[in-house]
Amino acid sequence: MALLTRFFPSYLLTIRYYQAMVRVLLSTLLLLCILMLGGCNRSLFPDNNKNLTQFDAYDTMRHGALITEKPDEYGLPEPAIRTRLSRHRR
Repeated sequence: MALLTRFFPSYLLTIRYYQAMVRVLLSTLLLLCILMLGGCNRSLFPDNNKNLTQFDAYDTMRHGALITEKPDEYGLPEPAIRTRLSRHRR
């Protein structure tokens, strides 16, 4: 005990200090477990879902599927800028 009091003040060696430290460590451990379990849920917007927003779903229902790429003269895909920027037929 004399060795401990040499390096630590006497108020640090009380039972209340140890109880408080145990409470802090357990609450930190509980918080980490909750955060880790919360990360296992499925994502809010999956990557394979084309209609991410209600506006995209509305445009798809009203005007059809949006063409994002079209092949050029050599068969390579390029962005379909004219199709995407043109006005929708009504």
